[in-house]
Amino acid sequence: MRQGNLSLFYKLHSWTGLITANLLFVVCFSGAIALFKHELHAWEKPQQRLAYINTTGQIDALVQQALSTAQPDPQQSILITLPSPDHPQLEARFIEQESRLIRSVFVNPTSHELVEDHGNDVMHLMKMMHTDLMLPKPWGRYLVGLLGIIMLFSIVTGVVMHRKIFRDIFKLRTLRSVRLLWSDTHKLLGVWGLFFHLMIAFTGAILGLSALIQGLTAIGAFDGDVQLAREQVLGKAPQYSDTPAKMLNLDDLLLKAQIEIPDAELKSLRLDLWKDANAHVEVSMNQPQALTSVAMVQFSGVTGEKIKKVDLLEESTPFFRAFMAITPLHYAQFGGLLLKLLYYLLGLGTAMLTVTGILIWDTRRRQREKHYENNHNYMGRFTVGICAGMVIATAMVFWANKLIPLFELSRSPYFWITTIYFVSWSLCLIWSCVCENTRNTTIQLLGLAAFLTMGLPVLNGWLTGDWLIYTLINQQWYIAVTDIMMLLTGILFATIAYQLNRSTN
Repeated sequence: MRQGNLSLFYKLHSWTGLITANLLFVVCFSGAIALFKHELHAWEKPQQRLAYINTTGQIDALVQQALSTAQPDPQQSILITLPSPDHPQLEARFIEQESRLIRSVFVNPTSHELVEDHGNDVMHLMKMMHTDLMLPKPWGRYLVGLLGIIMLFSIVTGVVMHRKIFRDIFKLRTLRSVRLLWSDTHKLLGVWGLFFHLMIAFTGAILGLSALIQGLTAIGAFDGDVQLAREQVLGKAPQYSDTPAKMLNLDDLLLKAQIEIPDAELKSLRLDLWKDANAHVEVSMNQPQALTSVAMVQFSGVTGEKIKKVDLLEESTPFFRAFMAITPLHYAQFGGLLLKLLYYLLGLGTAMLTVTGILIWDTRRRQREKHYENNHNYMGRFTVGICAGMVIATAMVFWANKLIPLFELSRSPYFWITTIYFVSWSLCLIWSCVCENTRNTTIQLLGLAAFLTMGLPVLNGWLTGDWLIYTLINQQWYIAVTDIMMLLTGILFATIAYQLNRSTN
């Protein structure tokens, strides 16, 4: 093979690996933010910062109020999220009959008044970036699952390759060269978070490829009938009869569900074919004492007859229970807020593990080049632009969440949130590719990210009046913890930029 062809294949191989590694960073960083989808609800929506109250015996009245001015499609499901400490209002989510659009309605449990819905766009964007990379379904999710497999393979091979890695788990040479700083950081993050990295990669691969796994299971056990496989777990979907019927009181059905599974906590309701003679009410519950927290009781909405009960702690096989534990493990849906904060820090470490690996590889590659003076380090610039640019873009959309409501804009807030996100990210990438010194560019972009992130608690206090000291005094823990984590994250970015500035080339 000619030398020119070999060089071309080498470049294609390098860029393929580089893009894959950068996509892993995108998935890991957005996943660390998406962990707090419910906890950041109140921070995003100041108008919904309500005190949590016990709503036992009030759910039916709250649901009636939520649907009083709505026109949900009678043949579609209505999802009711019950009030909880991190989601103190009741939410009804459904498809409108005329527009065919998904709509959410919120009700204040204290006043029973409808609450304005605005601001949940940032976390939706982060969730879609993490699960689908903003690509069409299901291809984006398949790609994320494939990246999980690649990440798992990289971790295993990295441990095997660095046989002396455990000797240097306390070594961090901050005043030496940038290459040594990246190398020491990579080893520290890899060793201290090893089991977390393995768990996240494995569960992420399973979740991303779950649709394919369901299909394979259906082929093996149900002759390829995926719908039949789902019905064995979730029950058969009711058929619309177009015959109106009076629904039972939802509070009575909730009480019956708690009697069926006494140790579980109420989470949500799904109303299938509401106000139809074949209506079903599915009560979903959490079992906080167990990792596999899936519990469900399904009733007839007209007669109250129990149709199906799913209690994994009592009825499932060990294999199925392990399979159902994948989602709680991946998204820290157990252990409370402190565990999610630990997941967040380890998730940032996983993202940094990816980017430091890229930079170490690129530095060594350039040192092996014969004509180093002609090497423009395009790969290093691209990596800095993608990774540091995503951090800045994420901070920008949190700023946009607070500033967009101040203006009367014709397009939806989500349109502007998405536009600001990708425009700011693109500008950072262009700036990084234009500047030749990647070290200086990294310091500049991380410094900007630190400023934007640490400024978010100030912006929140200025626009809403909920300054950090007040939220701590008033025990608004989710808002206070969000502000504190933003401050700490900004300090982390500033520290990395400072250490890079102190280190030598």
